[in-house]
Amino acid sequence: MTKIVRLMGNEWKKEFSKLATWVMLIALCVAALSTSILTSMSSDTDGFLLFEESFEEDCKSEIEWYEKMLAEEKNDGDSIAYYRTEIEAYRIMLDAGMDYKDWRYECDLARLAAGEKYAGSEEAYLEWMDVIRSNDPKKYFSVMQKGYEKSFGTDPERIAIY
Repeated sequence: MTKIVRLMGNEWKKEFSKLATWVMLIALCVAALSTSILTSMSSDTDGFLLFEESFEEDCKSEIEWYEKMLAEEKNDGDSIAYYRTEIEAYRIMLDAGMDYKDWRYECDLARLAAGEKYAGSEEAYLEWMDVIRSNDPKKYFSVMQKGYEKSFGTDPERIAIY
């Protein structure tokens, strides 16, 4: 047994006497450390944002900018409708307490609701607002399914795909 231990010790000494072994160990350590650092940074999205405003401050500044653009009155009808929709969307986001990591923000539910409001569809607006307030992804998918059924009611294969 001692012969085997001595033999293994000799082999380790041979391996660690080579420069390539030390270079590979250092490279492996650097890779492991950099991976763990990047992983911890990527789990916190705020670490990668280029600005330091919070979501709430960002929404408020966007509302101010769109209101300023509306006040200038140099806009055509499409611009005015767009600005009003954006103002409403940001107000919905503020009221719902959304954040950059929120699934409702990622799915752009506030803009969907605001678009329905200014398109004149009060029923669809109320459905989207119910989804936003309840914070329930299942309701989101059921409302999306209703929309697909309205759009593709004659084609069941297409509905199944969506």
